[in-house]
Amino acid sequence: MEFDFDAIEDEDSPYPEVRASVSNIDDPDMPAMTIRMWVVGLLLCMTSSAFNVFFNFRSPAPSIVPLVLLLLSYPVGKFLAFTLPITTYRIPLPYVPVRWVPSSAPRSVMRVLRPLTFPHAIEFSLNPGPWNIKEHVLVYIMANVAVGNPYALNAIVVLEVYYEFKTGDV
Repeated sequence: MEFDFDAIEDEDSPYPEVRASVSNIDDPDMPAMTIRMWVVGLLLCMTSSAFNVFFNFRSPAPSIVPLVLLLLSYPVGKFLAFTLPITTYRIPLPYVPVRWVPSSAPRSVMRVLRPLTFPHAIEFSLNPGPWNIKEHVLVYIMANVAVGNPYALNAIVVLEVYYEFKTGDV
């Protein structure tokens, strides 16, 4: 399969600033859903959400916006890419030994049991390579979803403070 370089011009953005900064060619070998991305994204989202909920009831309520998490995630990701080991870990999965599968089983049963007789494993790496733009974008998407204040919290507080309706045992 050959790549059609003429199609690049058709898919380019009409804005020169976007064309200069964003590539329209995807690198399928670049890892996106890595353990490192999940750790960075979840830690930043949990701390910023806790901060935003804690300061939700202040009069000038300070809040952490997703752009702050975007700026924080880049050095954290680069640091983890520098410090985490590059080793690939392998976790073997259980499998059915061939001697346990009856040879006189019906064909439909054999179609289900036969793939279970091969040894399988899950392979992963804590550091699959340098911190890349796909991981960075996924952390930003997580930040956009997570940093909003939960509006149901305000309803519960209004019930307890103004209507003296206790929602819990405390």
